[in-house]
Amino acid sequence: MPVRSLKRFIQSTEGTGILLFFILCAALLTANSSFYPLYQHFIALPARVGWGEFNLTKPMLAWINDGLMAIFFMGLALEIKEEMLVGALSAPTKALLPCVGALGGITVPALIYLGLTHAHPILQAGWPIPTATDVALSLAAAAALGKRVPNSLKVFLLALAIVDDVAAIVMIALMYTHELSLVSIALALLGVIFLLLLSLAKVRNLAAYLLVGLLIWLCVLRSGVHATLAGVMVGFIIPFGDKDTSSPLVSLKKALQPWINYLILPLFVFFNGGLHFESASLNALFSPLSLGIVLGLCVGKTLGIFSATYLCIKFKIAPKLHEADTLQLLGISALGGIGFTMSLFLASLAFHVPYYETLCRQSVLLGSTLALLAGTMIFVFSARGRVN
Repeated sequence: MPVRSLKRFIQSTEGTGILLFFILCAALLTANSSFYPLYQHFIALPARVGWGEFNLTKPMLAWINDGLMAIFFMGLALEIKEEMLVGALSAPTKALLPCVGALGGITVPALIYLGLTHAHPILQAGWPIPTATDVALSLAAAAALGKRVPNSLKVFLLALAIVDDVAAIVMIALMYTHELSLVSIALALLGVIFLLLLSLAKVRNLAAYLLVGLLIWLCVLRSGVHATLAGVMVGFIIPFGDKDTSSPLVSLKKALQPWINYLILPLFVFFNGGLHFESASLNALFSPLSLGIVLGLCVGKTLGIFSATYLCIKFKIAPKLHEADTLQLLGISALGGIGFTMSLFLASLAFHVPYYETLCRQSVLLGSTLALLAGTMIFVFSARGRVN
């Protein structure tokens, strides 16, 4: 990816993170005001999509999480594919350090969570929750710290978060699949094969891919496999193109980015982040579920990312990040513990009991806030040390 394109992407992601922060504040204010009953009513409001005998009726929240988030995941797949072809993950030397950091940042939080919840089998399904990094909010935090954060660390954090997202996609596919409809799966696979044939035939008409993609999404939605995976499959199949033609992948990514950044993610955050403080419990924060999420995000992500990348650099497996010292590496590792959007999404898949859902929300908020504070303090201290 050209330097200018990468810079524009990071800047747009930072802006999205700032917007999501204000949307979260609005969600918390709404959930703790006289509008809370209306807020809950809209979340549960049934909506029907379809025609004739083929129709689906789901609550509004489900359409946001299963429908709009499928578009988000398609955009995510497009971004991952571009990064793997021409960007920060396109060469082994570029990809190694973020991949190793992401692996550490997934493993250590998962072990912390599983260790704290080992006596509660029903809670084990939530172990992916503290393994995620929210690229928008973490990059927004890095941007707010200004020159204290070298650009090499921002690119590292972006690439690490993308690898994290790949892992989250795999987790969703393997862990959060329910009773399967073989007919729907077979129809979805036929759609995928058709898209692959279009790609091999070098068809560049995006409308064809999106129309078939919509049919795949409907089949996946009825299959028992989580519907967001349809967006992932379609996104990875969209052709990148070549030097002599405009890229369908880049065109679609640019077209989707404003909708994802300014509509889909804000709606997701607003309707998933509205924690009602009366239903939150201070004592519950010391429960295995809450401690697993909070410590996984603010401690596990920091230790996992930092130790893996530090050892990789120490033993010269990967080159040191340009203009970044060890303390700054620790700071960016802490910011990697801001797991908000993806953590909330994984929590919505892991638990369907209101008590656990509320507890997960408050734990993700607390863990991500502590990670933000820790990263900020480390960078401020690092800057003072250099000045002195």
